Order: sequence, then structure tokens, then C-alpha cells
Amino acid sequence: MSAAVTPFAGNNICCPKSALQKQPSAFIAKTRNLHGSCLQCCRMERLPFKPEGYNFWTWRGRKIHYVEQGSGPPVVLIHGFGASAFHWRYNVPELAKQYKVYALDLIGFGWSEKAIIEYDATVWRDQVADFLKQVVKEPAVLVGNSLGGFTALMAASELSDAVRGVILLNSAGQFENQSQRAEDRSEESIPKKYLLNPLKEALQRVILGFLFWQAKQPSRVESVLKSVYINSTNVDDYLLESITRPAADPNAGEVYYR
Repeated sequence: MSAAVTPFAGNNICCPKSALQKQPSAFIAKTRNLHGSCLQCCRMERLPFKPEGYNFWTWRGRKIHYVEQGSGPPVVLIHGFGASAFHWRYNVPELAKQYKVYALDLIGFGWSEKAIIEYDATVWRDQVADFLKQVVKEPAVLVGNSLGGFTALMAASELSDAVRGVILLNSAGQFENQSQRAEDRSEESIPKKYLLNPLKEALQRVILGFLFWQAKQPSRVESVLKSVYINSTNVDDYLLESITRPAADPNAGEVYYR
């Protein structure tokens, strides 16, 4: 897979149609603002919010949520940490005018199942790769924000024939060496392995549990979003519910800890 490096100004990100048309394999290295500040001038259509979700796909026995709209060359949108398919609420209808758009909820997030499993980058990589093979079924452009960008890169490297290009928006993710981590654990001393580590884990669970409870409060979510969105009017009830509803899942705190 080859990709051209094409920078796009952040205040133009809400009008990506012409850019995607000219550069179907464009590789966006950085953008200043995912949702942009020009939504009002663009008068963009918004994806209807559905509390029950849109479509569901069973992956490894788990329920996975995704949105599918439009027709044409496929584009797969992958959200960031703590987000969901609804974070692409303005992008989906606009892109769907010329593309077949999929917005996928990664397992553990959004309307996808909050599975009690060990989470690492390979889980989401495999999920996206299987989604391409089982649902999309033709080469697609992957668009990823934050953790979704890292996931898109990993999936593209795993399944290059099924990926026409990758677009990254403020990409970030898990870059540690998993094999080295496992090797370090095998070399731990007995006191550390059976005494210190369990105590450390119990303390972390209590602290992170409190932090998650605090972070999922609607007022806290609204405050954080308004601090990172250039145009704070985009922080509306739709956006808040798309974050707080999944956080109310009984397993959400355990997923956050893992």
C-alpha cells in the first residue's frame, strides 16, 4: 500500500469531500481540529441520533455497532478513545453523498459490547481487519481519529490489500512492545509477582474506579469537551449523550480499568 502525504488545514476538515475525491489514498498526518469551526457556514447535515443504535455485527461472539450510509467507494471511520460512531455525526451524511460510509464502534466503546477481555492494540486491529473482510468486502479508505488512527494504521499493515489509503486525524495509541512486556513479566521475582503486583493492581482499581465515576458525570464531560472544541457550540446534547450513555453501561468502568 502506498500513500501520498497531504496536509489539510484544520478549519477545512469539515469539507473533506473534494480532498477525498482528488486523493483517495491521501494520508493526513495532522489536523488542527477534527470537527472544524465552519459547520454553520457549510450548513452540514447531521446523522440522526438513535439511542438504540444503527446496525450490529457479531464479532467473536460480541455485539459490534456500526453505521452504514451512502453508496460508492467505501470509507471506514474509526473513532478515538472514549468516543463512538456518533462523533462522526457531521462527516457521515456529507461523505455519504459520494461514498459508502461506515462508522464503526470499537469493542469496549460506544454502542459496541463492553466485553470483559484484555484490551490492547491488537484487539482493535483484528476487529477492523475482520470488519473489512466480513462487512465491507472491498478495498476501503480508513479514517481514524486519535486511538482510531493508530488502529487504522495497524489494520492497514495487517491487511494492506483491503486498504486503499489511510487518513489520520491527531493519531495516538499504544506503541509499547507487547512481547517485551510479556518477557519482563516472566522475569519478575516471586514477592513482586504474588504480593506487590496484586496490591498495586487493587490500589489502581480503586483509584481508576473513582476517576472513571468522576469523568463520566455530564457536567465534567461538557467541561472537558468545551475546553478542546474550537467551536463550543458543537458541544450539544447530542454529543454529550453519545458519550454519557455508553459510560452508564454496567461494564464500562471495568473496560476503562483494563
